[in-house]
Amino acid sequence: MAQTTHETTLGRIEIVDRPEEIIETSRKKRSILPLALLIGALVTFLVLRSRARKN
Repeated sequence: MAQTTHETTLGRIEIVDRPEEIIETSRKKRSILPLALLIGALVTFLVLRSRARKN
């Protein structure tokens, strides 16, 4: 198993000779992002609605 390490501004990226692992982690990140956006939109909507009721 070959392993190379790259130092970046965001931290250390380790590239391992197993591409299926890299694909798996990018899939997980992609599934978390829409969920976070959805929660953010929901919170924003609720805050704006509660402000509209107060006025």
